[in-house]
Amino acid sequence: MGRGMRWSPIGEGKYSSIPSRTARTPPSSPGGDIELSNRHDCEEEDEFDVYSVHTSSQSKVWILAILFVAAVCFAAVSIADRNKQDQSEQQSNVLGAVEFPSDVLFGTALIEDAHTIKSNDFSPPYDIQSDFLNELGNIPPFWEEVEHIANTTGAFSGVTSWGPCYPIQYDWREQVSVQAPFRSNNDEITYLNAPGRHGDKTPQSSFYSGNHDVSINTNLAGLCRPGYIIIGQAKCGTSSLYQYLSGHPRVLPAKQKQLNYFKYLAYMPMEWYLSNFPSAQSFLARGALMTGESSPSYFPYPEVPHLIHERMRAENEPHPKIIAIVRDPISRSMSSYKYNYVDPALKMLSKRPKNPQAHAALENISEEMPDEYYIENHLFTFEELVRAEIKVLQQCLVPDGVAEQMSRSKYGPPNGMYADDFTDAAIPLINADEFCYGESISDAVPLAQWAELIQQNPNKLIVGLDYHLIRSIVGRSLYSLFMDWWYARFSQDDIYVVCTEDLHFEPAETMLNVSLFLGLPRFDFTNVTSEGMYNVGFHQGYDTLTTWDEIEEEAVSENDQDDRDYANIGYDVDLSEELRNELMEFFLPYNEALFKLTGKRCQWE
Repeated sequence: MGRGMRWSPIGEGKYSSIPSRTARTPPSSPGGDIELSNRHDCEEEDEFDVYSVHTSSQSKVWILAILFVAAVCFAAVSIADRNKQDQSEQQSNVLGAVEFPSDVLFGTALIEDAHTIKSNDFSPPYDIQSDFLNELGNIPPFWEEVEHIANTTGAFSGVTSWGPCYPIQYDWREQVSVQAPFRSNNDEITYLNAPGRHGDKTPQSSFYSGNHDVSINTNLAGLCRPGYIIIGQAKCGTSSLYQYLSGHPRVLPAKQKQLNYFKYLAYMPMEWYLSNFPSAQSFLARGALMTGESSPSYFPYPEVPHLIHERMRAENEPHPKIIAIVRDPISRSMSSYKYNYVDPALKMLSKRPKNPQAHAALENISEEMPDEYYIENHLFTFEELVRAEIKVLQQCLVPDGVAEQMSRSKYGPPNGMYADDFTDAAIPLINADEFCYGESISDAVPLAQWAELIQQNPNKLIVGLDYHLIRSIVGRSLYSLFMDWWYARFSQDDIYVVCTEDLHFEPAETMLNVSLFLGLPRFDFTNVTSEGMYNVGFHQGYDTLTTWDEIEEEAVSENDQDDRDYANIGYDVDLSEELRNELMEFFLPYNEALFKLTGKRCQWE
């Protein structure tokens, strides 16, 4: 519907943007056999009237002439009116239908005095009184136009899209009515087809090309944008946060939790990315307000916030909200050690891959031994890897050190993607993850930070594993360094930070706060969060649920009754008091920088 059009009632529960055509009553005739009265824009006079048909031939000629002229003018007016109506229909057809079925979508009939008429024979998917503006005054991303309609008295302006969904032609009533019985069944959510992951011929684009900018992509009809993006950090509870949020009745899940588009698949067209979210039909049928994804791979890389901003946050336009989740950095580092080093190493020792690098590393290690034997004799301890990494970080992160200089050279002026931010920032932007760990030295010594460890412990395994994740067990817990880049592209109003500990110990309240920030209507998450947690400890898998009873049992078995670490279920990692104190001292300034940056303080001791 074009902007500036009025919502005009055309029947019970139906509203149209087509201007009403008011019929005029012809004036009474003084007498005669024929009366003709109408109003025509083709005449200068308001009206012309024909009275009293005479029997003479001259009169008949004049009458026929007048009738002919009237018929021509009437036809011209009809064509003009039809053209105007067609134009109005085209304007109002932005959402695919002339009629806007307010009774079906809202259960109300919007009329000029804002009076509402409830529909008794249908349960509408949306509540126009509460869905589009919540108690905090927050509007769900992309719903500003509908919120304006819901809170305006008098004339209503047009809607150019349905929330986050791009317009497409629908039979609104059919889409809403047919799928109504399946609103609580995720199996009935539809996703539109898009080019295959590897079948697209689009060349890889630079971060500056804008080739996949949604504003110029013509293949987005019926696709819907995410209202939120959970960016991580990894091993902080992103799976539980995503699954809990998907439990809100106004939120639909993506095809899969982690899409990783803006890090690993950004060469694909925007059409492919958005095809991983529910279609506009599903939004209409289920009364959805938003969908979203959760990709921890986004968190550490400066290119990602820049790319999301470039493709999805046009100036003064709606855009997704960013949700970050952070965890006690010591706890997260222990979890990363187990998840990214111990588990893969034990798997490699068990399966004995045949690639030359792994074979060389394993040839002097006995086969078919229990995990305890390998952990004790052939794996580096948490303390060994952490102390080696801290030594590297302390040297790299000094003021005007390697990380700061290299970050400024790559991202700063004159031509870096964050050039203006380096010029204006009081605190330098630092990419420690890229510039602090150096390059590989040799097959036997993958990174310089491990050279001494490998020399002293030649029978311990690290070759053949994912160095990129093992090298930064501590570094990826320096959250403030990563969040600086996100706040360089998004405002305080765009980002919400969750503390993992709050999600674990007060999950329902924490999720309520997240949902209200997103503009969602109030919802009690108790039943959703009471089921347990996802992807916890040994129970790996983004949708793998571990019940609270199971978590309690494992916490009791692994820890003293008074010192349970629910965040590290399944990670029995030795941590000396001396190392704990050293880590607390090392993390302290970065934690404080995070709290100051985000305006939120996590209860980390």
